[in-house]
Amino acid sequence: MTHLKNKLSINIVLLMIISVGLMSKASIAYAVEPIEPLSVIPGPPQQTAIIFTESFENLPFPPTGWSTYDPDGGANVWVRDPLGSNAYHGSYVAGINRDNDWLITPQVNITVGSTISYWAKLNNNNDGVYVQFKVASSLSGPWTNVGPADNIPGSVIGWTYHSYTFQPGDPTGPMYIAFAGTGNPNGWLWIDYVQYNEQGIDITFDQTGATGSTGICLSIDNGAYTYTAAQLPVTVNLTPGVHTYEFYSPLSAGTGERKVWISTSGTLGETAQSDTFTVSAPGTIIGNYKTQYYLTVNSAHSTTSGEGWYDANTNAYASVTDSIVSGGAGTQYVFAGWTGDATGTKKTSNPILMNGPKTATANWTTQYYLTVNSAHSTTSGAGWYDSGTNAYATVTPLTVSGGAGVQYVFTNWSGDATGTTSPSDPILMNGPKTATANWKTQYYLTVNSAHSTTSGEGWYDANTNAYASVTDSIVSGGAGTQYVFAGWTGDATGTKKTS
Repeated sequence: MTHLKNKLSINIVLLMIISVGLMSKASIAYAVEPIEPLSVIPGPPQQTAIIFTESFENLPFPPTGWSTYDPDGGANVWVRDPLGSNAYHGSYVAGINRDNDWLITPQVNITVGSTISYWAKLNNNNDGVYVQFKVASSLSGPWTNVGPADNIPGSVIGWTYHSYTFQPGDPTGPMYIAFAGTGNPNGWLWIDYVQYNEQGIDITFDQTGATGSTGICLSIDNGAYTYTAAQLPVTVNLTPGVHTYEFYSPLSAGTGERKVWISTSGTLGETAQSDTFTVSAPGTIIGNYKTQYYLTVNSAHSTTSGEGWYDANTNAYASVTDSIVSGGAGTQYVFAGWTGDATGTKKTSNPILMNGPKTATANWTTQYYLTVNSAHSTTSGAGWYDSGTNAYATVTPLTVSGGAGVQYVFTNWSGDATGTTSPSDPILMNGPKTATANWKTQYYLTVNSAHSTTSGEGWYDANTNAYASVTDSIVSGGAGTQYVFAGWTGDATGTKKTS
């Protein structure tokens, strides 16, 4: 992959010496030929980074960082020549007429494999011109020839492509590159679309554990290049110097699954999730990830805990704070256990193996309270019942003494209960319920008589009428003696046998 981002300050010097005849520019006649599209320009090797491209379209001239050198003191100099449609690229070129001046570029960092390229054209069919590349670490020299001289044949009227790839043994490091022309140019030489490509260094980026994730996994040079986990490993050709990388985290891998950065490894010694590093030799940078799954904890009541991300194949636990939660007067919710991917009947679940996204659901039973009211006796049956079940109210005993001559007798249930016995009829607990035991008061009628047989003595409901009776109105008392009923006293009245 070609890395287009450059963090080095690069200057290139092109030195071109051209021997030009006495022809003036005004007398030049040159053929007009179609301009080849840029798409056919032989590009630099893929594993290079374009440091600069110069087509002389803008002022000033020479371009910023460029310079010229006049080794022979000639009168003519390099100019920005407006060829219009005859330029190789755009409308302007760099040109010189009948002189051997050098055109010098900014300084660049030369490495083995870097390439300098350009397009050249003569305006006539005279003898060819040879362009010799020279390099120097200073504009004042000394200059060293590199590679063979390029032949710009005078017999060809048209643009020709020329390049030189720096070889082992050539000077390297911060250098100026010069085009030095020789030969017999009897007119104009034009140069256009000069490009310098620096040979980069292969850095391989990879990941472990992030397969299956979506979105950006790796960013290089502050987002200039980004890759998903599926696109790794990737070998990126980076120019020598300072670069940056970042492994993104966390990475989504679908619902309830993510990949989390845990470390960085590789031959370059990088260990951070993101860092600045210096490229000086090939190497590897590997982002290592672990898988995490999400535990969802659902509960209609109480406060839950345990929901969140867990490392794959570890145990998680879901919890509720309360086992009983009030639902208002007469209503409560009782924790009944865990379902879904969780088990257990305690507030904290059994271990949940996180080998995938999991859900723990707390189940609750709704209960309603049965209230049993009674003015007398002992009641039972009051309490909490699961919704939809039957409850029963009871009282014991069914008759209760109220003191001498007074008693209370159970009669029936009312409220949300029915029945005339104990226990009550079934009470459906579909809400808070109340069962009330009803009682009647009874009083005791005592019938006293010195003679005869009495009747009517016993218990009577309050506010009902009772009658006292004697069987005989005359009772023999022996020879010559009898007892004659005379009437009722006490709480009874009347003179008849029945009060």
